[in-house]
Amino acid sequence: MSYRKLKAGRYAKIDGFEGTRNRADSNDWSDSAEVGYYYVEYQQQGIEYFPRVIGSSDKPSSPEYKNLRSAVVDFSGFTIKIGMKTGLW
Repeated sequence: MSYRKLKAGRYAKIDGFEGTRNRADSNDWSDSAEVGYYYVEYQQQGIEYFPRVIGSSDKPSSPEYKNLRSAVVDFSGFTIKIGMKTGLW
């Protein structure tokens, strides 16, 4: 039996997310804004911190937020292997 070493590919970090945030409710209220996306740890009702991604036109600042940074999707530790194995018995 022979085995062939498979090639691996790696992906990089993706950041700098921007977009348009559109909001509306059942009372005919709506707004739209150009936003950047941020990762924060949010303290809800003073209990504990939860991770969130929020869209904001300015860099958010609140005493309920900690560990504020630009949102990043990181595929650098993710690998994909593709190969084919054949053999004769």
